[in-house]
Amino acid sequence: MEPSFPIWIFFILIPALGVFAVEFGYRLARLRDFPEGDEPSVSGLVQVLFALFALMLAFSFNMANSHFQIRKNLVLQEVNNIGTVYLRAGLLDEPTQNQARKYLIDYTASRLEPLNDPDKIAHSLIKSENIANKLWQLSVQIGKEDEKSITNGLFIQSLNEMIDTGAERAKARLHNYITFPIWAILFALLLLSMATMGYHTGIKGARLYSVYIFVIMAFSLVMFLVADLDQPQRGIINVSQKEMVDLHSKLSTSVQN
Repeated sequence: MEPSFPIWIFFILIPALGVFAVEFGYRLARLRDFPEGDEPSVSGLVQVLFALFALMLAFSFNMANSHFQIRKNLVLQEVNNIGTVYLRAGLLDEPTQNQARKYLIDYTASRLEPLNDPDKIAHSLIKSENIANKLWQLSVQIGKEDEKSITNGLFIQSLNEMIDTGAERAKARLHNYITFPIWAILFALLLLSMATMGYHTGIKGARLYSVYIFVIMAFSLVMFLVADLDQPQRGIINVSQKEMVDLHSKLSTSVQN
């Protein structure tokens, strides 16, 4: 399922949790009374936790970027498939040719993903599915009229590929996300790493606010980038719709001419 939280929450939640964890670790260390010369060394633990956190961030970034690239490639593939169906519709007899091309123009418009509005996205997916069903019914009709027609067969084949790609794109849009357990592990490692860093500085008696802020903000930015890549059409980095917009404009112009 698509995550329902807005992306900007990461700008607030992650730094807040990081500051809280560091302060908690620092205060916990200051409550302990270590004999002089007997202070425990936790620097090794800090390094291990930060290494694990960095490894999980790298793994999550690679997963989010993979999801982003899949969505991007599917847009280009669907544009090519729609264009092929439109061209092969020109091989059909009238009035089927004109009807099929009008359906394709409407279908292309429905495949343009709205930004930051789950309700509109769900509506556009339902609309495109309904138009695809109408196109398929049209292909069944012409297939029955002339089962041996090569041109009809080419049109039906390309239409089938277009519908399959549309289904793949919808699946990637709605279901390809970093799962909750991975996010939970990331946040747990964030809290543990920051708390241990705060504990370490608390033992030394030094409160390094500037270091805290730089480290917390660095990890926050990376986690925000992962979340942004993993939520299409919600944040700063979105899958470009330019190719689909250009195709819709081209098809609409060709019909008017």
